[in-house]
Amino acid sequence: MATALGHERFTYGLFGNSRSLMVGRELLDLPVEQYFNFSLSGQSFRNSVMLLEWLAEAGKLPKTVIISIDHFGLEFFGNGTIPSLYVRLRSFVRDLESINNFDGSGRSYIRATWRVVWSLWQDVKMSFSATSLFHATELLLGTNQEKSQWDYRDDGSRKQKPRPKGLVLPTGTWQSGERQIDIALMQVDLRTLRDLQEHHNVTILIYETPLHPKVRIADFRHHEIRKLFLNTCTQLDLECISSPSFRRPDANDTWSDWTHAPEILLAAWLKAEVIGRTIDRDPSR
Repeated sequence: MATALGHERFTYGLFGNSRSLMVGRELLDLPVEQYFNFSLSGQSFRNSVMLLEWLAEAGKLPKTVIISIDHFGLEFFGNGTIPSLYVRLRSFVRDLESINNFDGSGRSYIRATWRVVWSLWQDVKMSFSATSLFHATELLLGTNQEKSQWDYRDDGSRKQKPRPKGLVLPTGTWQSGERQIDIALMQVDLRTLRDLQEHHNVTILIYETPLHPKVRIADFRHHEIRKLFLNTCTQLDLECISSPSFRRPDANDTWSDWTHAPEILLAAWLKAEVIGRTIDRDPSR
């Protein structure tokens, strides 16, 4: 985040987790200094929303925000864990005040409360972790700079690790884990993005991450979630794009696993179908 604070507002910012972290500026053919990848490995859509709020308060919200939301079949919808305790608690209060507006049940209130308590407890445990203290010292003293430069590009993206040679992806049906997606909380987050878009004069685009063409989802709940997601986006005047269907894999299939698309394939789609929409609106960009 130090890069964002010390830089003029970026024209384009990509937010998400490891499923978008590998997309660099060169793959998108964007000029130097215009793009930054704000993705954080292991984080969720909720964290991206909180991060955007934090950037907005700092006056560093990118002019065009592209948000990666995990494919709904994965049921990945964790709570935000950005360092700003104020933003996290404010988001929690907003959840409690807004759940009823989106027909949320008592379970939504319990889930929102439990997630905040759990994430704060994880922070407390991590603060006393020897590993966490060691890495914090490395960052403070700059002793980990060489490793950081090897892993990350100067635009915030990280080199994608190739699939180990000889490893063949298993076939079968994807069994999603515990159901994490809370419909009411997702709608609260979308309304927050609508407010950011209106109050800060930015363009926000949200896309659902792709899965490997051979993946079959066992639970069809994701179809209903996607339908509600797109309908809510339309009502809130947000531009949202459902998961792309990439071509069938061939002998040169470079997917590292079922859920992380090859950086070249994903970047080409983002350039044509997502960033291309903003250029169509304003040729000067």
